[in-house]
Amino acid sequence: MREIWRLFTERFTQILLQLLDEHPGKVLGVLLGFGIGFVIVVLGFWRTLVIVLCALIGLYLGKRRDEHRDFSEVLKTFFGERR
Repeated sequence: MREIWRLFTERFTQILLQLLDEHPGKVLGVLLGFGIGFVIVVLGFWRTLVIVLCALIGLYLGKRRDEHRDFSEVLKTFFGERR
């Protein structure tokens, strides 16, 4: 029985690595869709939406920091300068 499981896991790993090599975007999309769907089922739509929005804001701010842009530029973009 152990030999069957060993062969199964080796073959499964081989197929998975081949899929990741040939279709990385599709695999990422399926995993992301599955993950979001699972979180929606567990937490509900609105809580999931809040989490996704917070993650997107964090991504945006992190991207700005990686580009060495000042945070005050972000605030000026969103809120503008007062007269």
